Amino acid sequence: MLLASELCTSIYKELGLRPTVDLALVVLAAVLKAPKQAPLELFALGRIAGWLGHAIEQYAHDQLIRPRAHYTGPAPRR
Repeated sequence: MLLASELCTSIYKELGLRPTVDLALVVLAAVLKAPKQAPLELFALGRIAGWLGHAIEQYAHDQLIRPRAHYTGPAPRR
């Protein structure tokens, strides 16, 4: 876990970027000595509630919902 922390610090200092949930899932899987595919499975498991919520909403409105997302956060340092 110390390596992940140092990696996050270095990347933030150099590029101004913070880690995503993907890194946390990889670290969690490593600590738990989980199978290689565990981070992807944990990510998907966490998204299932959202996917089901979208499906239920789309079914209720009888139309596809296509949200338009525009990133408004800070630009990464280069």
